[in-house]
Amino acid sequence: MFRHYLRTIWRNLRSLDAFINITGLSVGFAFFIVIFIWISYERSYDDFHNEVESIYRVTQKKFDGDSITSQVALTPGPLAEYLQSTQAAVQKTTRTTLVEFCIRTDINCLYKKGIAVDSSFLDIFTFPLIKGNASTFGHEPNQIIITKRLAEVFFGNEDPLGKTFVIGPINLLVVAVMDNPAENNHFYDFDFLIPLQFMSGNGLITTDNWYFSSLHTYVKLNADYDPAIFEKSISKALLENQEDGNSLLTLQPLQAIHLYSTDLSNDVPGRGNATYVSIFSWVGALVLLIACLTYANLTTAKLFKRNHAVAVRKVLGSSTSQIILYSIVETFLYALIALFMALIIVWLVLPHFNALTGLKLLLTFSLENCLYLISILSVTTLLSGIYPALLLTKQQAVASLKGQSTADGALSIRRMLVVTQFSLAIGLVSATLIIQDQLNFISNKALGYNKEQVISFTALRKFLPQFESLRSELKALSQVTAVTGHNHPIVFTDENTSDVEWSGKPETDHTFFHKLIVDHEFIDVYGLSVKSGRAFTLPAQNDTASIMLNERAAAIMNIIEAEEQEIVVHDRKYRLIGILKDFHFKSVHKSIEPLIMYTYPSAINNVSVKVTEGSQATVAAIESIFKKYAPDRPFDYHFIDEDVANLYKTEQRTNIVFSYLGGFALFISCLGLLGIVRFMTEQRAKEIAVRKVLGASTFSITSILSAEYAKILLIAFLLSSVVVYLTMQEWLQVFAYRTDISFYSFIVSFSFALLTAMLTVGIVILRSANTNPVVSLRNE
Repeated sequence: MFRHYLRTIWRNLRSLDAFINITGLSVGFAFFIVIFIWISYERSYDDFHNEVESIYRVTQKKFDGDSITSQVALTPGPLAEYLQSTQAAVQKTTRTTLVEFCIRTDINCLYKKGIAVDSSFLDIFTFPLIKGNASTFGHEPNQIIITKRLAEVFFGNEDPLGKTFVIGPINLLVVAVMDNPAENNHFYDFDFLIPLQFMSGNGLITTDNWYFSSLHTYVKLNADYDPAIFEKSISKALLENQEDGNSLLTLQPLQAIHLYSTDLSNDVPGRGNATYVSIFSWVGALVLLIACLTYANLTTAKLFKRNHAVAVRKVLGSSTSQIILYSIVETFLYALIALFMALIIVWLVLPHFNALTGLKLLLTFSLENCLYLISILSVTTLLSGIYPALLLTKQQAVASLKGQSTADGALSIRRMLVVTQFSLAIGLVSATLIIQDQLNFISNKALGYNKEQVISFTALRKFLPQFESLRSELKALSQVTAVTGHNHPIVFTDENTSDVEWSGKPETDHTFFHKLIVDHEFIDVYGLSVKSGRAFTLPAQNDTASIMLNERAAAIMNIIEAEEQEIVVHDRKYRLIGILKDFHFKSVHKSIEPLIMYTYPSAINNVSVKVTEGSQATVAAIESIFKKYAPDRPFDYHFIDEDVANLYKTEQRTNIVFSYLGGFALFISCLGLLGIVRFMTEQRAKEIAVRKVLGASTFSITSILSAEYAKILLIAFLLSSVVVYLTMQEWLQVFAYRTDISFYSFIVSFSFALLTAMLTVGIVILRSANTNPVVSLRNE
């Protein structure tokens, strides 16, 4: 019997209906697998560390009264030692800060990213060493641990141990080589470790000030200790060490950092987003559901053709369970073939998907992934095959042999399935258009400064004594209009402090102010607007004790006009000379935060150059001047507008994936519609023939038969619009500045779906309507 089933299924596989079913399932499988690979990758961050469940990052929640004003990833330098000495639950603590230096040897010099860490860093995090040892690392400031790839770049096949790197004027000894870090670590891309002592000893960071949050602090707890109890015990550590403090400490599990840090300020750019992972989980499942519905819909549409064969089986003694088994086996074989086709599609598509999204996803056949594939094969078989199987068993043998169908509800079920399919497909297209609207809105939103035609590069310490000469030479270029030096890139201004005093400051105010150190041309380069007072001027010595505020900071201080008021930052007195109109120095996910700006020439780390055109000739001219001052250093530059675009990389990826998902959801739905319309026109061949004999035109026949599907699409559109509107309204809440949801997005998605569906329907119906009625009536 089973062999007979297989022969029958093999004959069915050679039909157009089988091709449509397998194609729909394979496309659905393919996109579901790609989404699964991406979600698995996003959720795998930091899971390779030993005892990862015991590792936490310490963060801050800042309060104003009972309300949370901000959540901050950075903590004060002394916190780690305080926790280590006062908390018995703590095995180890470590502090980190990400750095980027031009590191060089006698023959090479490259800008590379690294991490400044405590000596206990490798006791907490699992980054295996392949050469050397780290027993003295962190106890001596002038040591460095490098990655395998960095060793290969600088030393080739030579042993790097004992070699020397130079950062600035300081030599650092290579004491160990670590394996290349896994890409799914929350520190992201780094090539070396240096001691925090190196940073603090050279005045690059403050590690002993309870009022200055500049480091990420991590703790590793004893395995049997409840983190909730530990969090409660340390929550008031800052209040105990800061006068009038307003921050409570919280714990963030290490594995949660990548996806659950969107609300944290002062964190590393480029974090993932748990909301998007959740959305794509649902979207991937919906696309696969559309494929399953397409299969079930087309299968139920063919039941009339199969009724006779099923009736014969019943008469010959086949039981209900055997008929259900036949249907399930057929669905399983279709799904199995579709799964193999899907794996081929994924293998072909994944490189292009990686190129579009900037990811490095791989198709691997681990035990976990194989079990996952088996599970989706099983679920798909049940979802797609169980309803048609049950419907087959309801057919009465006598009625079926007479050519009658007793499954009166099948037509209604098919219509409901088509409505569901197109509701999901239209919803995905609508959501894609709304995402595009929001991306366009934030891309075109006035930031309050000029991001176009500004080239930025790192300022070397050797530049500082000759910075004015460098500025003069750059401004002598015809393409350059202004040059400024500052401490942070304008879009990554994350240094902040609450150690700010002003006249009339409430005792309970502990606002954190972002700090930006600039010179007198910063406002000209970025086109900032002065609302009140004046900007920094020459000679620079006149403004070394001057400060400017943005509107948000002025409002907090209750200052309306810049009137030479005194403001104290880190116990240093400044006089207020101007108030700037607010500008977005972060992404528009968040509202503008308070900012203070002052001059401090020795703290300049970046140079920004305003140019009339950003051509390669302009870049080459700037590089040639740069090389005069630093012939041994690479010219590592970037355009500010590209930095701004990178702030929204996650949204760009979301938009790309949604676009593909929406398009293929429509494609799968139309495949199913093609099969159903083809079957329905065959069933109504006699009706079409009679209408033609009675004088109906091809156009009128096509219109009559297409109207039913237009109504189905209209219902699908109305249902999807409500769900999408509510869902996308919620999604937009993550942006401090957002567009309104336009009805235009829904109309365009419906029009596109209607056009696609009507083309699909029209082609089949036109072919049937043009058939000679004599042929149709003779066959009937």
